[in-house]
Amino acid sequence: MSLINKVLKDLEARERASLDAPDRRVLEDLQAVPEPAPRGPRAMRIALIAGVLVAMFVGVGVGLYARRPAGREPHTVRLPPATPRAVPLATHPGPIAAPARPRKRQVAAAAHPPRPLAPRRAASRALAPIRRPASISLRVAKVSVPRAGSDYRRAVQALQAGHTGQARAALRDALALSPTALQPALLLAALDIQGGRLASARAALRPALQAHPGSVSAVILWAQLDLRQGRPAAAAAALAPIAAAAADKPSYWALLAAAWVAAGRGTRAISAYEAGLARFPRDGALWVGLGVADMKAGHAARARKAWRKAQSCPLSPPLAQFVEERLANAPTAP
Repeated sequence: MSLINKVLKDLEARERASLDAPDRRVLEDLQAVPEPAPRGPRAMRIALIAGVLVAMFVGVGVGLYARRPAGREPHTVRLPPATPRAVPLATHPGPIAAPARPRKRQVAAAAHPPRPLAPRRAASRALAPIRRPASISLRVAKVSVPRAGSDYRRAVQALQAGHTGQARAALRDALALSPTALQPALLLAALDIQGGRLASARAALRPALQAHPGSVSAVILWAQLDLRQGRPAAAAAALAPIAAAAADKPSYWALLAAAWVAAGRGTRAISAYEAGLARFPRDGALWVGLGVADMKAGHAARARKAWRKAQSCPLSPPLAQFVEERLANAPTAP
């Protein structure tokens, strides 16, 4: 398992170098909202003329109000008091009319009065929620995108200055605004894997991977998490669908073969190493892994040959030390 850790550290260094490149496009999956175009000279002239006209109307109104005569009371018209007319009293009352018979509709209405509205339904109608227009939520989403991009750029600057804690805080701010942003999730997951925070790395990477299932870098980081957490078969299964898209990345073949080695599938591991070396014959990590797979399969001579090939290729210091120790202690052919 020590070799797998060394291979994973070498893969982390490669992925980190590709993520920290200063000439890389910043936040490719986020699009800023275009700013409104400035007013032209014609619009400025129209606004100036309108202001002058408003000022003239206000001045005329003030002048007319100031010239009105002072102390003049409004003319009122007084009417003479009205005299009440005398109403003669009837000495002989007229015949009393019989009361009219009520109609059938009136009788039915009196017998069945209208039911009052239920208090629960009336309250629900009175307190109906007010729906916000969709444009407000869209505007909020558009505003959060440039802010996420600003937080990501701040994280890259902090990381280049050597402040890993500030970089992680800025990346968390960016993902809080845009959880599916790919570049902040990749960088935060790589930093968390490097620091051993595997649960945090998986939580940061999961929404972005669901939104970008074809991202080679996201799948490779996810497979590294599976391999580090003791699930080599799951790591190999995650890497299988991106074989065509990741064929030009040496880290893909190294990680796939390491997953097969950890799962105890030596034949598949050797096939993966050989497929990667057919494309990248000068990759020292692939030669080191091939030697380990050959040694586990009982091919000591082929393992020593692969390790000697690795010594002639660029190697990281841990892998170089590992090859020297294995060549010194490897059994020789009779």
